[in-house]
Amino acid sequence: MKQQATILSAELSGFQALAESLPQDEISPLLGEIHALVEKTARLHQGKINRYTGDTFLVVFNASRKDHTGSVNAVNAAFELKDQLDSFIKDRKMDSSLTLKLGLATGDIIMGGFGKDEKTQETIMGEALVYANRICQFAGEGQILVDEKIREACKENIEFQVLEPIPIKGGETTLPIFELIVKKRKKLDLTKSSERKITSEMVGRIREAELIEGLIKNLVTAKGTVVNIVGKAGIGKSRLLAEIKEQPLFEGVVLLQGSASSIGKNLSYHPIISIFKSWAKITEDDSQSESAEKLEKEIRRVASAKVDEIYPFIATMMGLPLTGMHKERVDGIEGEALEKLILKNLRDLIVTSVKVTPLIIVIEDMHWADSSSITMLESLFKLSGSHRVMFINILRPGYKESGDYILKYLVDNLPGDHITINISPLANTESKELIDNLLQKARLPEEINEVIIKKTEGNPFFIEEVIRSFIDEGIVEIKDNHFRVTDKIHNAKIPETINDVILSRVDKLDEKTRELLNTASVIGRNFYYKVLEEATDTIEEMDERLEYLKDVQMISESKPKEEIEYLFKHALAQQLTYDSIIQQSRKDLHLKIARSIEKVFAENIQDYYGTLAYHYTKAENKEKTIHYLILAGDESMKSGASSEASSFYKDALNQMPESRKNN
Repeated sequence: MKQQATILSAELSGFQALAESLPQDEISPLLGEIHALVEKTARLHQGKINRYTGDTFLVVFNASRKDHTGSVNAVNAAFELKDQLDSFIKDRKMDSSLTLKLGLATGDIIMGGFGKDEKTQETIMGEALVYANRICQFAGEGQILVDEKIREACKENIEFQVLEPIPIKGGETTLPIFELIVKKRKKLDLTKSSERKITSEMVGRIREAELIEGLIKNLVTAKGTVVNIVGKAGIGKSRLLAEIKEQPLFEGVVLLQGSASSIGKNLSYHPIISIFKSWAKITEDDSQSESAEKLEKEIRRVASAKVDEIYPFIATMMGLPLTGMHKERVDGIEGEALEKLILKNLRDLIVTSVKVTPLIIVIEDMHWADSSSITMLESLFKLSGSHRVMFINILRPGYKESGDYILKYLVDNLPGDHITINISPLANTESKELIDNLLQKARLPEEINEVIIKKTEGNPFFIEEVIRSFIDEGIVEIKDNHFRVTDKIHNAKIPETINDVILSRVDKLDEKTRELLNTASVIGRNFYYKVLEEATDTIEEMDERLEYLKDVQMISESKPKEEIEYLFKHALAQQLTYDSIIQQSRKDLHLKIARSIEKVFAENIQDYYGTLAYHYTKAENKEKTIHYLILAGDESMKSGASSEASSFYKDALNQMPESRKNN
């Protein structure tokens, strides 16, 4: 089939010399890593690998005769490939002259399958392929050379140098070629105001909101229930809760909120502890004794008659030190007996407190909860049937051992005391309403609206990210504090998936801001300023860059200035940013983060044993991994989380050499 395309033809210059210097068994894995890097970069820029042949490869970018999307994507991919290969070599400290030679051309190609049955391959022929290969042959090491069509398509954003035309068709004629010098990347405006932020009132979800509000009214006068808000990433689960929290009826209840962590499968009681820290106003800067004092004071406030019984066990669960009679109360109790007493006293605390004021406990990202928390919650959920306590669990489907398990447990054991609300995609009319709300008075052409609605499939976060990408690219501009749709809208490229639009936005950041965001993604969805600062000491204007990332709504600030904490606006943005980092760089960043945590939280290091074990595991530092896995296991045993302790110890054994296991 004949079509227009941009072809990127590349050669790994210097690979043959490098291969001769390496052991035979290292060549294939090295080439495999480079191929994976190329494939990820091509996919990010809507390209498709057509052919690998040792140290050469071809990437095809679909191009339209109406716009220059294929050429722009190919050029962006070429720049990215060069940067990624340079980082790949640097990260591995390779003494190598390995570099890329790239030739790009746009034109007609014929693409089709050749061969029979399973041997059929998608093969391309045509002018663009011939020219791209020819241009690549004339490229020097590290050069990106393009034809005139690509130069015309990209001249507003790229600086080119005119080179001598190259002979083609047996020397009968010549082909003008140009070298890409540098992107005319706009200087990052670190002083941008919040006028570029997009917001909308909640669209749809009226039935779901009214249902939860009715349950809260019943909580105030009678009893609680367990509410599960279930939906895919970006569908609007947290937004629904945020909207309800703004209602006046919340003024008559106590709201406690925590969340599970994406790295927290073995972080004992993580969501429960996060709730208690928030309740007692414990900060990361507090020493253990200060944290213990704050916890005891808060328990005394709501359960003064039982504080000496309840406090020692809650403090033990949180890993806080005990002294005097409180220590005596817990000494000698361990294993299952300790777990039961922690649970009993937690139940007593809740029952006592709700006699005065109704309580709502919210746990976000329940699908990431650790097994000790899940076991504890199974018992706590039962309180909602006879006391004024409501649990709201926010989770994604498809997590068999956590979220799905909880949903099944509630169906089997509390059929009359729970409700599950499945959040559906927005209807087409609701998606259109959301687009209009985000752009205020500006309006997109109807055909663009239709494409957005079709591709985003009613996912509000996807819709918001598409609109943000329009602002990033100047398709929508800000004039007199209002959005205005420019003529560029007619050439707008709507990404096929939510992953594509997020990664495209990340790719458009300047190098240092992207490096900062990458480092933050390795820390996790939530990241403390102090840890990020320690891990990125070479990045200038860090505060301004964080403000810019807040302004473009990639991150937000989640805690007050005294213990500044940020979080990615969406868990998916953190995960995709993390996944886009090449493996060696990711490994190095995990090592940096681990060392930063050790330094920043030296006084409360025991709170981070599990986190440090995770980062050192990812950094492939076996000694440190084993060290922190054992310490994390010990802390879990002390806090009554035997399931997590067992998991930490097993992981430590798996990391140990046989000689050490025997000792």
